[in-house]
Amino acid sequence: MKNLSILWNETKLMLVMFFRDRQSIFWAYIFPAGLLILFTVLWGSKSNPAIASGMLVGVIGISVMSGGLFGIGVGVVSAREAGIYKRYKTTPLSSWIIFAAHILTRALALFSTILVLVLISVIGFQVKLEMNIFASIVIVLLGIFTFCALGFVIASFAKSIGAALGITNILLMFMMFIGGLLPLNMLPKLLQTIARLLPITYFRIALQLAMFERYSLLDCWKSVGILLGFLLVFSAISIKWFHWERTS
Repeated sequence: MKNLSILWNETKLMLVMFFRDRQSIFWAYIFPAGLLILFTVLWGSKSNPAIASGMLVGVIGISVMSGGLFGIGVGVVSAREAGIYKRYKTTPLSSWIIFAAHILTRALALFSTILVLVLISVIGFQVKLEMNIFASIVIVLLGIFTFCALGFVIASFAKSIGAALGITNILLMFMMFIGGLLPLNMLPKLLQTIARLLPITYFRIALQLAMFERYSLLDCWKSVGILLGFLLVFSAISIKWFHWERTS
Protein backbone atom coordinates (compact mmCIF):
# COMPACT_ATOMS: atom_id res chain seq x y z
CA MET A 1 0.00 0.00 0.00
CA LYS A 2 2.87 2.35 0.79
CA ASN A 3 4.37 1.84 -2.68
CA LEU A 4 0.98 2.47 -4.31
CA SER A 5 0.63 5.70 -2.35
CA ILE A 6 4.11 6.80 -3.46
CA LEU A 7 3.24 5.86 -7.05
CA TRP A 8 0.05 7.94 -6.97
CA ASN A 9 1.84 10.94 -5.42
CA GLU A 10 4.54 10.75 -8.09
CA THR A 11 1.88 10.48 -10.80
CA LYS A 12 0.01 13.50 -9.43
CA LEU A 13 3.25 15.50 -9.47
CA MET A 14 3.88 14.54 -13.12
CA LEU A 15 0.29 15.40 -14.04
CA VAL A 16 0.61 18.84 -12.43
CA MET A 17 3.80 19.45 -14.42
CA PHE A 18 2.04 18.22 -17.57
CA PHE A 19 -0.96 20.54 -17.23
CA ARG A 20 1.24 23.53 -16.39
CA ASP A 21 3.15 23.12 -19.65
CA ARG A 22 1.41 25.03 -22.46
CA GLN A 23 3.17 23.01 -25.14
CA SER A 24 1.90 19.78 -23.56
CA ILE A 25 -1.66 21.12 -23.59
CA PHE A 26 -1.33 22.16 -27.22
CA TRP A 27 -0.01 18.81 -28.43
CA ALA A 28 -2.31 16.74 -26.21
CA TYR A 29 -5.60 18.53 -26.95
CA ILE A 30 -5.54 21.38 -29.46
CA PHE A 31 -3.43 19.70 -32.14
CA PRO A 32 -5.32 16.35 -32.29
CA ALA A 33 -8.69 18.13 -32.14
CA GLY A 34 -7.64 20.42 -35.00
CA LEU A 35 -6.27 17.46 -36.95
CA LEU A 36 -9.52 15.55 -36.53
CA ILE A 37 -11.66 18.49 -37.67
CA LEU A 38 -9.35 19.34 -40.59
CA PHE A 39 -9.12 15.85 -42.06
CA THR A 40 -12.78 15.06 -41.46
CA VAL A 41 -13.79 18.18 -43.40
CA LEU A 42 -11.16 17.74 -46.13
CA TRP A 43 -12.15 14.14 -46.80
CA GLY A 44 -15.79 15.10 -47.06
CA SER A 45 -16.53 13.04 -43.99
CA LYS A 46 -18.76 15.68 -42.42
CA SER A 47 -21.74 14.29 -44.32
CA ASN A 48 -20.55 10.69 -44.04
CA PRO A 49 -20.37 9.42 -40.43
CA ALA A 50 -18.84 6.12 -41.58
CA ILE A 51 -15.76 7.90 -42.94
CA ALA A 52 -15.72 10.26 -39.96
CA SER A 53 -15.55 7.25 -37.64
CA GLY A 54 -12.42 6.08 -39.46
CA MET A 55 -10.87 9.52 -39.03
CA LEU A 56 -11.68 9.41 -35.31
CA VAL A 57 -9.90 6.09 -34.85
CA GLY A 58 -6.95 7.33 -36.90
CA VAL A 59 -6.48 10.49 -34.83
CA ILE A 60 -6.88 8.52 -31.60
CA GLY A 61 -4.08 6.26 -32.85
CA ILE A 62 -1.88 9.24 -33.68
CA SER A 63 -2.53 10.74 -30.23
CA VAL A 64 -1.66 7.50 -28.43
CA MET A 65 1.42 7.05 -30.59
CA SER A 66 2.69 10.61 -30.14
CA GLY A 67 1.91 10.55 -26.41
CA GLY A 68 4.05 7.46 -25.93
CA LEU A 69 6.88 8.48 -28.24
CA PHE A 70 7.19 12.13 -27.18
CA GLY A 71 6.03 11.72 -23.59
CA ILE A 72 8.43 8.87 -22.89
CA GLY A 73 11.01 8.87 -25.66
CA VAL A 74 11.75 12.59 -25.49
CA GLY A 75 10.55 13.32 -21.95
CA VAL A 76 12.68 10.64 -20.30
CA VAL A 77 15.83 11.63 -22.22
CA SER A 78 15.26 15.29 -21.28
CA ALA A 79 14.88 14.38 -17.59
CA ARG A 80 17.93 12.13 -17.76
CA GLU A 81 20.05 14.89 -19.31
CA ALA A 82 18.90 17.26 -16.56
CA GLY A 83 20.11 14.78 -13.95
CA ILE A 84 16.66 14.27 -12.44
CA TYR A 85 16.92 10.48 -12.30
CA LYS A 86 20.39 10.69 -10.80
CA ARG A 87 18.93 12.72 -7.93
CA TYR A 88 16.22 10.09 -7.47
CA LYS A 89 18.97 7.60 -6.56
CA THR A 90 19.60 9.52 -3.33
CA THR A 91 16.00 8.82 -2.27
CA PRO A 92 14.33 5.50 -1.30
CA LEU A 93 12.17 5.78 -4.43
CA SER A 94 12.56 2.63 -6.56
CA SER A 95 13.03 2.82 -10.32
CA TRP A 96 9.86 0.81 -11.05
CA ILE A 97 7.75 3.52 -9.39
CA ILE A 98 9.26 6.17 -11.66
CA PHE A 99 8.71 3.91 -14.66
CA ALA A 100 5.08 3.21 -13.70
CA ALA A 101 4.36 6.87 -12.89
CA HIS A 102 5.50 7.93 -16.36
CA ILE A 103 3.18 5.42 -18.02
CA LEU A 104 0.24 6.15 -15.69
CA THR A 105 0.60 9.87 -16.37
CA ARG A 106 0.56 9.23 -20.13
CA ALA A 107 -2.47 6.95 -19.79
CA LEU A 108 -4.55 9.45 -17.79
CA ALA A 109 -3.68 12.31 -20.14
CA LEU A 110 -4.42 10.24 -23.24
CA PHE A 111 -7.78 9.01 -21.98
CA SER A 112 -8.81 12.63 -21.49
CA THR A 113 -7.63 13.40 -25.03
CA ILE A 114 -9.65 10.50 -26.41
CA LEU A 115 -12.75 11.73 -24.57
CA VAL A 116 -12.37 15.16 -26.22
CA LEU A 117 -11.96 13.58 -29.67
CA VAL A 118 -14.98 11.33 -29.22
CA LEU A 119 -17.15 14.26 -28.11
CA ILE A 120 -16.09 16.29 -31.17
CA SER A 121 -16.95 13.40 -33.50
CA VAL A 122 -20.28 12.56 -31.86
CA ILE A 123 -21.49 16.15 -31.48
CA GLY A 124 -19.88 17.76 -34.51
CA PHE A 125 -19.95 14.97 -37.11
CA GLN A 126 -22.85 12.75 -35.96
CA VAL A 127 -20.61 9.73 -35.44
CA LYS A 128 -22.51 6.89 -33.78
CA LEU A 129 -20.60 4.59 -31.47
CA GLU A 130 -21.45 0.88 -31.42
CA MET A 131 -18.93 0.25 -28.68
CA ASN A 132 -17.75 -2.71 -26.68
CA ILE A 133 -16.62 -0.54 -23.78
CA PHE A 134 -14.45 -3.13 -22.04
CA ALA A 135 -12.65 -4.18 -25.23
CA SER A 136 -12.14 -0.53 -26.28
CA ILE A 137 -10.57 0.38 -22.92
CA VAL A 138 -8.28 -2.66 -22.95
CA ILE A 139 -7.16 -1.97 -26.53
CA VAL A 140 -6.45 1.70 -25.74
CA LEU A 141 -4.43 0.65 -22.67
CA LEU A 142 -2.55 -1.93 -24.72
CA GLY A 143 -1.79 0.74 -27.31
CA ILE A 144 -0.58 3.16 -24.64
CA PHE A 145 1.67 0.53 -23.06
CA THR A 146 3.04 -0.49 -26.47
CA PHE A 147 3.98 3.02 -27.59
CA CYS A 148 5.31 3.93 -24.14
CA ALA A 149 7.53 0.84 -24.39
CA LEU A 150 8.66 2.01 -27.84
CA GLY A 151 9.36 5.39 -26.24
CA PHE A 152 11.64 3.66 -23.74
CA VAL A 153 13.38 1.94 -26.67
CA ILE A 154 14.09 5.39 -28.13
CA ALA A 155 15.33 6.59 -24.73
CA SER A 156 17.56 3.51 -24.51
CA PHE A 157 19.57 4.43 -27.60
CA ALA A 158 19.25 8.22 -27.88
CA LYS A 159 22.28 9.83 -26.27
CA SER A 160 20.86 13.36 -26.32
CA ILE A 161 17.57 15.25 -26.49
CA GLY A 162 18.37 16.18 -30.10
CA ALA A 163 18.79 12.54 -31.06
CA ALA A 164 15.58 11.58 -29.25
CA LEU A 165 13.64 14.31 -31.08
CA GLY A 166 15.05 13.25 -34.43
CA ILE A 167 14.25 9.55 -33.97
CA THR A 168 10.80 10.31 -32.57
CA ASN A 169 9.83 12.67 -35.39
CA ILE A 170 10.94 10.20 -38.07
CA LEU A 171 9.05 7.29 -36.48
CA LEU A 172 5.95 9.38 -35.81
CA MET A 173 5.70 10.82 -39.32
CA PHE A 174 6.39 7.44 -40.90
CA MET A 175 3.77 5.57 -38.87
CA MET A 176 1.26 8.41 -38.98
CA PHE A 177 1.06 8.60 -42.77
CA ILE A 178 1.45 4.90 -43.52
CA GLY A 179 -0.56 3.21 -40.80
CA GLY A 180 -2.11 5.85 -38.59
CA LEU A 181 -4.38 8.14 -40.54
CA LEU A 182 -5.79 6.12 -43.43
CA PRO A 183 -7.45 2.68 -43.28
CA LEU A 184 -5.33 -0.17 -44.59
CA ASN A 185 -7.57 -0.81 -47.61
CA MET A 186 -7.11 2.80 -48.82
CA LEU A 187 -3.34 2.40 -49.19
CA PRO A 188 -1.45 1.16 -52.28
CA LYS A 189 -0.41 -2.51 -52.06
CA LEU A 190 3.25 -1.72 -51.33
CA LEU A 191 2.31 0.58 -48.47
CA GLN A 192 -0.17 -2.00 -47.17
CA THR A 193 2.70 -4.48 -46.91
CA ILE A 194 4.81 -1.95 -45.00
CA ALA A 195 1.87 -0.96 -42.79
CA ARG A 196 1.45 -4.58 -41.68
CA LEU A 197 4.88 -4.33 -40.05
CA LEU A 198 3.81 -1.43 -37.81
CA PRO A 199 2.09 -1.60 -34.40
CA ILE A 200 -0.16 1.38 -35.20
CA THR A 201 -1.90 -0.67 -37.92
CA TYR A 202 -3.05 -3.35 -35.49
CA PHE A 203 -4.04 -0.79 -32.86
CA ARG A 204 -6.20 0.96 -35.41
CA ILE A 205 -7.83 -2.25 -36.68
CA ALA A 206 -8.63 -3.54 -33.19
CA LEU A 207 -9.97 -0.21 -31.95
CA GLN A 208 -12.14 0.29 -35.04
CA LEU A 209 -13.75 -3.11 -34.50
CA ALA A 210 -14.27 -2.59 -30.76
CA MET A 211 -15.64 0.96 -31.03
CA PHE A 212 -17.88 0.63 -34.06
CA GLU A 213 -18.74 -3.07 -34.44
CA ARG A 214 -18.90 -4.14 -30.79
CA TYR A 215 -16.17 -6.73 -31.25
CA SER A 216 -14.89 -8.38 -28.10
CA LEU A 217 -11.19 -9.01 -27.45
CA LEU A 218 -11.66 -12.57 -28.66
CA ASP A 219 -13.31 -11.36 -31.86
CA CYS A 220 -10.27 -9.23 -32.75
CA TRP A 221 -7.73 -11.59 -31.16
CA LYS A 222 -5.31 -11.48 -34.09
CA SER A 223 -4.74 -7.70 -33.99
CA VAL A 224 -4.69 -7.69 -30.18
CA GLY A 225 -2.22 -10.59 -30.13
CA ILE A 226 0.14 -8.92 -32.62
CA LEU A 227 -0.02 -5.66 -30.66
CA LEU A 228 0.79 -7.58 -27.47
CA GLY A 229 3.74 -9.13 -29.29
CA PHE A 230 5.07 -5.66 -30.15
CA LEU A 231 4.68 -4.69 -26.49
CA LEU A 232 6.69 -7.69 -25.30
CA VAL A 233 9.47 -7.08 -27.85
CA PHE A 234 9.75 -3.36 -27.05
CA SER A 235 9.69 -4.10 -23.31
CA ALA A 236 12.44 -6.72 -23.62
CA ILE A 237 14.66 -4.29 -25.55
CA SER A 238 14.05 -1.55 -22.98
CA ILE A 239 14.81 -3.82 -20.03
CA LYS A 240 18.05 -4.90 -21.70
CA TRP A 241 19.36 -1.51 -22.83
CA PHE A 242 17.68 1.29 -20.89
CA HIS A 243 19.75 3.33 -18.41
CA TRP A 244 18.34 5.82 -15.93
CA GLU A 245 21.62 7.77 -15.88
CA ARG A 246 23.31 9.41 -18.84
CA THR A 247 25.92 7.21 -20.52
CA SER A 248 28.83 8.36 -22.63
